[in-house]
Amino acid sequence: MIWPFGDGPLGDWLQRRRAFQDIRRASAVDAAAISLSDSNPLYRAKVLLEIDDRAGAREFLAIARARIPDYVLTCPDTVDIMLGLGQFAELEALALKGAKRFRRNPQYLEAYALAAERQRHFEEAVRRWVVVQKKFPHSRLGYINGVVCLRELGRFAEAEALLARALRRMPDDMDVLLEAGRVANAREDWSEAYRRWHGIRERHSEGFVGAAYALHKLGRTAEAEALLADARFRHPIYRGIPVMQARIAEESGNTAEALKRWGLVRDRFPLDPAGYAEAIRLLRDLQQWAEADALALAAIDRFPAYDWPLADYAALAHVRKDWTEAAKRWAALYAAFPNRQDASQKQAEALAASVQSGG
Repeated sequence: MIWPFGDGPLGDWLQRRRAFQDIRRASAVDAAAISLSDSNPLYRAKVLLEIDDRAGAREFLAIARARIPDYVLTCPDTVDIMLGLGQFAELEALALKGAKRFRRNPQYLEAYALAAERQRHFEEAVRRWVVVQKKFPHSRLGYINGVVCLRELGRFAEAEALLARALRRMPDDMDVLLEAGRVANAREDWSEAYRRWHGIRERHSEGFVGAAYALHKLGRTAEAEALLADARFRHPIYRGIPVMQARIAEESGNTAEALKRWGLVRDRFPLDPAGYAEAIRLLRDLQQWAEADALALAAIDRFPAYDWPLADYAALAHVRKDWTEAAKRWAALYAAFPNRQDASQKQAEALAASVQSGG
């Protein structure tokens, strides 16, 4: 190609610029192909995490970091995988490296803030989200997750102020509108909560649930029940509706109806832990030990990759002071999930209590 600027410095610069553009375009095509390839270990880590094979996901993430470190650094999937695996220290290190190398890309500072948020280090997360807001004022997460952390800290005035800023920038952003309803709930301003949830219920199924709960808290439970019945007809596959129906029955003191409704949650959404965990808790409070044990065993079978069913099963024996059985169950939890140090401590407590009681 003949350059109009000749072979001087400007012509050389233009040739280099075009060459870099060609390289970037080729890299983008390669990255798109790699991202969906079964031979890509990062993609395999993502798929394994989605089917809850955490050990396999960790293995392939390590392979990806060794084989294709630049791709791992720039691929957004890396953040989700590390968050899902709880690799927070590694994610923070990677995020800081990326932020230094790609100063105009917000994903790295966002990942840095998310790492603190997922660990429930909300004070630190708020500070990191403020940095995101200042450096990348168009970042959605900077506002939305900043509000989430402030809400978790009970700093409602600051949360409302940040919400106002977010709504000025993104007045129709559904995540912002949903968070506005959650902040009103957290403040227990039920009239305002109803206003906010009612305003979005035709656009999002959570609006029905939020509006119904606000009505219940305002003492208008019959209206709340009617609203949820209508919502269930409109949104038959949204799990939040039967869950809220169960919660309202329980808060209204109708435990028999609440247990029935938690059963409906299990029947319609068998992979939703709430249908099991909440019913186990309610049965424990009612001291219906046999039913609680049976449901906990069903949860252990249904959710073998999670520690909470075994923990609930052990806690049932512990609460009813069946010390020998409690010690066995805590030992089983610790054997299956060695990271649960509390299980070892609880086992020791149960054994000590068993000796004292002569059991």
